[in-house]
Amino acid sequence: MDYLKIGVEKGYIKISENEKKITYKAQNKTYKYTNPEEKVRAIYYIELIEKYQYKPELLKLEYKVPRRTPNDWADIVIFKDTKYNKPIIVVECKREDINNNEFTQAIEQAFGNANSLGAKYTIVVAGETKRAFEIDKDEPEERERNIIADIPINFGKVQEFRYKKYDPIWDIQPVNKQQLIKILEKCNDTLWDGGKQNPIDAFDELSKIILSSL
Repeated sequence: MDYLKIGVEKGYIKISENEKKITYKAQNKTYKYTNPEEKVRAIYYIELIEKYQYKPELLKLEYKVPRRTPNDWADIVIFKDTKYNKPIIVVECKREDINNNEFTQAIEQAFGNANSLGAKYTIVVAGETKRAFEIDKDEPEERERNIIADIPINFGKVQEFRYKKYDPIWDIQPVNKQQLIKILEKCNDTLWDGGKQNPIDAFDELSKIILSSL
């Protein structure tokens, strides 16, 4: 689903003719669209509105995080009220080609921001790579056991599954050739684990995963 196209058509965002600037209408804020992380944020912003059913006026961009470093801002914060006193979900956006170590660091940043704001959930988004957490599901320093399938829809319950078969919005969507290549590269990098495993062995394991899914 082309969320950028939907966002432009419905007036949630406006992208300049030279594609260097993007304006979020509800927030009346403009950012550099040439920034790879901004493109990720723009797509997920529209996804939050269209797929997760959050109203644009409840989304804050570049929200200052208290008790953090002076220049620490959360990419997107979803509030339950228009007075912005009840933050529920903190979103951390990273560029699509982020590596595993950078993604792990992003998780820590997301947890730090969510804890400082008192939010219940956080999610790290790097293109198609997403990982959601319920902050107080387990011990404060725990990460793996805090993972949830996805953030709630419109302040509802935590979803049990990320995908729903035969649902036009929530079912697994087909990808193009370039997206498939990126996914396979990401899988290979994960198996290679920054040099801890021989590249040939990593490719062999990836081949087994692909063949077993056929």
